[in-house]
Amino acid sequence: MITTITLNPAVDYHLSLDVLTEGQSLSSKKSKYFAGGKGINVSNVLKNLKKPSNALAFLGGFTGDFIQLLTKDILIKIPIQDTTRINTKIKTLETETEIHGVAPNISSEEFIILKQKLESLDMDYLVLSGSLPPSLPADTYLQLIQTVSSKTKIILDTRGQALQKAIISPNIFLLKPNKVELSEFFNCPIDTNKDILVYAQKMYKNYNIQFLIISMGSEGAYFLYQDFIYFAKGLEGALISSVGAGDSMIAGFISRYIDTQDAIESFKYAIACGSGTAFSHDLCTLEKANELYKKVIVESI
Repeated sequence: MITTITLNPAVDYHLSLDVLTEGQSLSSKKSKYFAGGKGINVSNVLKNLKKPSNALAFLGGFTGDFIQLLTKDILIKIPIQDTTRINTKIKTLETETEIHGVAPNISSEEFIILKQKLESLDMDYLVLSGSLPPSLPADTYLQLIQTVSSKTKIILDTRGQALQKAIISPNIFLLKPNKVELSEFFNCPIDTNKDILVYAQKMYKNYNIQFLIISMGSEGAYFLYQDFIYFAKGLEGALISSVGAGDSMIAGFISRYIDTQDAIESFKYAIACGSGTAFSHDLCTLEKANELYKKVIVESI
C-alpha cells in the first residue's frame, strides 16, 4: 500500500485574467477550486492510474472541510484547531502569479496523532512531499521516516532545511528535486546541464538514494540509478498549468515500478505523467499518461 502525507495542504484557488494590473478592480474570466497539497496531488494521480493510496493530511476549518469533501475516497484526516490555508494562483495570457496563504499552526498533540496514525498503517511506500508549516521543526520528515518500518520505501520531495534533515535517512527510494531545489541544497548557482549533472552525481553519491530524478520542467529530466545516468527530453505540448506536474511524476514512477520493477520504464512513465498534468487543466489521467508514454525517449549519458 502507498501512503502520502501532506503537512501543509491548501485550497488552491485558480483565477484566469487577461492582464493583472496592480491597484485596479479586476474581474476574472474563469475560476476554479482544487484540493491542493503535494501529497494529495500524488494520491489523486495514483487514483487516476488505478493505484490505491492513503492520503494523510492535517485539515481544519471550512477550508479543511472542503478538501475533505473533494478527497473523501482517499483522505485520512488529521484534525487541527487552526484553519487550512488558501493559495491563490492568477494566470494571465503571459504570466502565472502564486500567492501562498499563511500556514496553520500545528500543535505537538496534533503531530503526535499523525505519528500514531502512521504507525497503524500497513505500507510499502511512504511519500513525504511539500513544505512544512513553520510551527513544525525542520527534522519533521526525518521523524516520520523513523516512525515507520525500515523496509518502507521512502519517496522524498521537499526543499530547504526539511530536505537537509531528511536526506540522511538510509532508506530513500526516490528523491525528486528540481533544478532550483538542487541549487538551494548546495547553496550555489546551477545554470547549465553540466552543472546539474555534477551536483546531481554529488547528491547521489553522498547519500543513500536508490533513484534520483532531477526535474527541469519543459527541458526534461535527468535520472540517476546505480552507475547510470539517463536523460529524457521534455515532451512537446502547450503548457496549461505547471501545478502538480512534479507530483504527477512521482505518482507515475511509483505506479509503473509497482507493476514492472523496471527503473527505466518507471522513469519514462514519470515523464509522461508530469507532462500529462502540465498539458491539462487538471491532474494527469490514465489515458493521457498512456498516450504520452509512447512519445518519451530516454537516452543514456
